[in-house]
Amino acid sequence: MQISVVTLTGIGTKVLMSRLKSTILALKAAIADHWQIPIPGQMLVHRGRLLSEVGTANLFDLGVKSGDTIIIFFSHRRHHVSVNEQQTRQQEKKICSAHKVEATTADTAQIDRFDPGKVQLLYEMGFRSIDLVRHALTVNRNNIEQTIHWLTKHATIPSEHVARSK
Repeated sequence: MQISVVTLTGIGTKVLMSRLKSTILALKAAIADHWQIPIPGQMLVHRGRLLSEVGTANLFDLGVKSGDTIIIFFSHRRHHVSVNEQQTRQQEKKICSAHKVEATTADTAQIDRFDPGKVQLLYEMGFRSIDLVRHALTVNRNNIEQTIHWLTKHATIPSEHVARSK
């Protein structure tokens, strides 16, 4: 299958793909090899619609035929977001390994962020170690109940998280 790929500036190339390996990811890899355009930022348009972001989607299933033209443009925003997601995943792994927590499908938008209002609420509840509270909120994705449970379970010294009663 031969597909014409054209940039917004009009530069084009022909990409030969086998019927078995005619996925979006394979096409993006061929484009990355030819023009050195990073795969995460590539946006492919066929007949006025954006091709699916599912990399394993077959081009035939998406209506792409031999001889068709696909327009490619580079999205700096999408490339930037994918780089940030990779950094966020690395930070998540560090946090999880430091506390022996199994990495699950954490919401990547909330990793690395804690809610200042919830920090204040936990401080007023008696958890005095602000750094520990922030870390607990980050690990538990700002869920108060899970954070309280985490704090009571992981604090080694009572004075780290509980106000001293006089």
